[in-house]
Amino acid sequence: MKFTFLILSLFFCFIAKSQDTIFYKKADKLVVVLKEITQTEIKYQKFDMQDGPVFIISKNDIEKIIYKNGYTEIMPPVVVNAQPQILYQSITAYKERLTYSDTKVKYKVLADLAHAHRDSKRQPGLSQLALSIKKLKPAQDGTRTGAIIFGALAVAGTAVYSVASLFGNTNDPTLIAPPIAFGVIAIALTSLSITFNIKLKQKRNAFVNLYNE
Repeated sequence: MKFTFLILSLFFCFIAKSQDTIFYKKADKLVVVLKEITQTEIKYQKFDMQDGPVFIISKNDIEKIIYKNGYTEIMPPVVVNAQPQILYQSITAYKERLTYSDTKVKYKVLADLAHAHRDSKRQPGLSQLALSIKKLKPAQDGTRTGAIIFGALAVAGTAVYSVASLFGNTNDPTLIAPPIAFGVIAIALTSLSITFNIKLKQKRNAFVNLYNE
């Protein structure tokens, strides 16, 4: 009996020494096998899923790490570039959680994220949402640009009409018709742009929600 207890004790000591422990700032901790630590991120596999996916978390979410050799490292704050961040040029690891801003990337990145998701049942839905985002983004950008252009033409045409009115030519329909037409087109394009923007936000939120479920 004592021999069995000794063997079990040695086994659990070996297990404890072969794992790393990540402590979150929110007082949670996670037993892992660390794969890589970069300037801004920590890549790991869950200790009980060492043949599973590689997870990625930001250093700013971590308070400290206790390594398997007993060494404790306190995580200093990481200064992140204020410019929009591209997740990856090529997805090689599964990202554990997404935020809305993470979806503001190229279609290739979203498609890779969808394909790399650990739940194969969600992959088709994520891929479809990524494709919808791909189609909606240029539609939103195009209508917004068109609204700006025709809005500027309407303003310029109105200015010309105002100058003409100083000389008593306000009854000439060829002067007032263009700015009115440009204004109508600008309003229509603005309405379309807003519609596309709303749909785009819905698809991005749906992508995040499905990914993080």
